[in-house]
Amino acid sequence: MFGLGEKAKLFNEDCFETFKRLKDQSIYMVMCDPPYGTTACEWDSIIPLEPMWKELERVVKSDGVMVFIASQPFTTTLISSNMKMFKYCWVWNKKKGGNIFGLKYQPYKIHEDVVVFNSTEKTYFPVMVDQKERTGKTYGIGEAFGGGNYGDERVYKKKNPKSIIEISNADQRGKKHPTQKPVALMEYLIKTYTNEGEVVLDFAMGSGTTGVACMNLGRKFIGCDNDVEHGYFEIAKERILHPRKLSTIKPMDERIGFKLV
Repeated sequence: MFGLGEKAKLFNEDCFETFKRLKDQSIYMVMCDPPYGTTACEWDSIIPLEPMWKELERVVKSDGVMVFIASQPFTTTLISSNMKMFKYCWVWNKKKGGNIFGLKYQPYKIHEDVVVFNSTEKTYFPVMVDQKERTGKTYGIGEAFGGGNYGDERVYKKKNPKSIIEISNADQRGKKHPTQKPVALMEYLIKTYTNEGEVVLDFAMGSGTTGVACMNLGRKFIGCDNDVEHGYFEIAKERILHPRKLSTIKPMDERIGFKLV
């Protein structure tokens, strides 16, 4: 085990061993890029889903969120394994595809899925997008819609995010893992579903990108990976101990929160 006080705890072991260490209802968010089972790499085998869900339902808070990066056909397998808690998918447009040897038979694939599971749908802090100032009317009542009365005029300077996340995967300086995701992508998702000081779990952390994002954003991190052959755990330790702020996501100056009791 490697720890940074209350900031981070890393375990070089099977995820089910790490699950045993976690208290009930102790995790605010799962942010995980698990193996898809779509390559010939020896580490790319799907984690057993039924026991995984059993553990996650125990350790994740009742208003917590579980977010997975995925790609077909694993996306369908993942969703089908827990239809009760599945909520929706984002599409990550990564700009650069990886199926160059199959272009004779299929389109250039430049996206992956971001699959969201939770129990309540009430935990959501959208990263608002700047827009040209416009005037409109309010058609909802209450704090969730910014307050005010039905039909009141309101000036809108920002708009809600769309379901397509545009973050390039093309330029990852110093990439340490074959399926490493951009820090900016993990930051965007962590901002969308957590507040500062909350605990994020990645039980297939690879080279530690989720942990780097957590350190940059002031979240607590618990991560594990069972690799002993390629040195990914040591790489993750070093990256999380000395995170480099390479994110392309601007700090948020406005969020609309729907974390309700």
